[in-house]
Amino acid sequence: NEACEVTNGDPVDKYMQNRVRGMDFMPKCIRFHPALQYWMPGKSADDRPVLLGEYPAMLAYAQGPSGELVQLHKTYLTADGQKADVPVAKKTDLGVGVNSFAVRMMEMRGDTLGVCEGIETGWASAMLKNIPIWPCLNGPALAAFEVPGDLSAQVRTLIIFADSDELKPSGTTMTFQS
Repeated sequence: NEACEVTNGDPVDKYMQNRVRGMDFMPKCIRFHPALQYWMPGKSADDRPVLLGEYPAMLAYAQGPSGELVQLHKTYLTADGQKADVPVAKKTDLGVGVNSFAVRMMEMRGDTLGVCEGIETGWASAMLKNIPIWPCLNGPALAAFEVPGDLSAQVRTLIIFADSDELKPSGTTMTFQS
């Protein structure tokens, strides 16, 4: 409730402009929080969490196949749009036990949908291919991706976009059906 729309020149806009040159759209599911608290777990299970500070943050709303909120992705930033100097700049919250989820950055149009791991990869891929892309936020969620039931008749082609991270063997096999 404390987050607001991303506006030109705010830390989220600066971060995305630094990461994806020429970005020309901002989805409503991406929001800006001006001072999100950053908590670290205690050193042991009995210790209380420790507040390290408040930072500007990019929030991304990830939905399950039925459209419900299942993950809240947070990227902690600096005022000038860089990743904050914190132990883990990207965190997820909420997890409700649903393995298939995505940030639905764009509405479906046509019969092709792209999926990828990261938000930045999604933005760049959408600009490159001019199709809707939905980031799944991590490899396991990408591997478990399900086309939402209300789109199963519409989606005929599902394209998986890889990011430029170093390839690591995972043993995960991805099977997609529409």
